[in-house]
Amino acid sequence: MTRKLLTTVVVLMLCTPIAEAFGTPRFNAILLDESPRTVKLGTIEPTGSDLLDVDEGWFTIQPGGCLAVIRQDPWTLRPSRMRITLHDGQIFPGELVFGDQDRIQIDHLWMRKLDIPIDRISLIEFRSGTEVPPGESDRVVLVNGDVLTGFIVSIDDKVRIETGRDEIREIELPIDRVAAIAFAGESPPASWPQIWMLDGVRMTIPRVGIDASGRLDLDPHEFMLGDYERLPNADELVALILDGDRFTPLGNLPLDVIKTSVARRTNPPPVRQDPGAPIGLTNLLLGGPARYDFTIPDGTIRFRSVLERPRTSRRWPSPTVTISLGDTVLWTGQLEDPVDLDLDCTQVGGSGRLSIDIACGSQGPVHCGVRLIQPMIFQKTD
Repeated sequence: MTRKLLTTVVVLMLCTPIAEAFGTPRFNAILLDESPRTVKLGTIEPTGSDLLDVDEGWFTIQPGGCLAVIRQDPWTLRPSRMRITLHDGQIFPGELVFGDQDRIQIDHLWMRKLDIPIDRISLIEFRSGTEVPPGESDRVVLVNGDVLTGFIVSIDDKVRIETGRDEIREIELPIDRVAAIAFAGESPPASWPQIWMLDGVRMTIPRVGIDASGRLDLDPHEFMLGDYERLPNADELVALILDGDRFTPLGNLPLDVIKTSVARRTNPPPVRQDPGAPIGLTNLLLGGPARYDFTIPDGTIRFRSVLERPRTSRRWPSPTVTISLGDTVLWTGQLEDPVDLDLDCTQVGGSGRLSIDIACGSQGPVHCGVRLIQPMIFQKTD
């Protein structure tokens, strides 16, 4: 009996960390006044946020102090019959219910009927991953790869497109022959707050939070024709961006790569460790010797990241890294151990060119490179 009891206790002790590790996903909390922290979600409300730091325990963030929480653990996008992307970047998966020349109605799993104006739509995918050629007019990509260009008249069980230059004619295509439809139009900037979900939803809503039961607390979306059938759990969340105007991933900024040594024959762009990361927030691998000039927007106040050497290069001589804003050096040193970067950009104007210069040792470009862990610039807003 004693042996069975001890066995049970040992099993429970071993299983508890596993349950804690896999039961609740981890997120990166992007904070206004400090470096990102790895957290599990508590509550996010207008009065503030309570988050669980996986190393230090619970902490409270005042309103406006948490800019975003972005899923850190691996996740897989759930498949969908169709996916609608708007010009402003919002995405709605679902199943086609109705359409005409002005709007499309789809059925979503937990929002149910959504009524979407066609002039807001950038892309409709019936087969995910379909390559759509660029163009200034509407485009229909068929399942056999053919492309028709012109003006989309309407969408229901058939797609009607006017095509031709001198002689315009209308073509009807059964919807099951269509892989994707792209609409011409300009892309306005994204607005906040915004949620990204495992089912592919990426939408802006007036108010979003997480309540004490672990469910999202959402205002209705403007396209909804009724109420939410259910509110999703927080573990279905990929990202919650409360104020995306306050920070920008470094990899999203315009970039020039300058060769600084004859030893390097090419100017390699940064390598994104996770090209599909939400909002583009991923680690960047920079090869040397080279200088990377990022054009940063006006109003930049800080640059944050962790600077380290890739594991494969640590047995080679350490490179010297210099980070400058314009002509002012913000940080320089020989990189051996990881360095936490939280650099003040306000003293030198907070705009212009953020340069990262990598000078190599005697090995030249062989194993001469650095990694920036989720580099971001932070901006002030009016």
